[in-house]
Amino acid sequence: MFDGQDREDDLSSVEVLPVIVREHVTGTGEVELYPVWDGEEGSPPKGAVNVELDSLSRETFFLTERFFYRVTVRA
Repeated sequence: MFDGQDREDDLSSVEVLPVIVREHVTGTGEVELYPVWDGEEGSPPKGAVNVELDSLSRETFFLTERFFYRVTVRA
């Protein structure tokens, strides 16, 4: 569990990801993300998640390993 300063440090370290995703979706209409460990890029996804750009926030946006994410302006 994150609390106090640790939580703020963790949130600030990942705060930039939604900003980058937002910039690219705004420019291209879609971004695809597939978070995996180094060397596991060829592993098949466990599932797929569609996310609308407007739903991105630093408090709720997270990625689960080996799930394929598609972020679009509208789902």
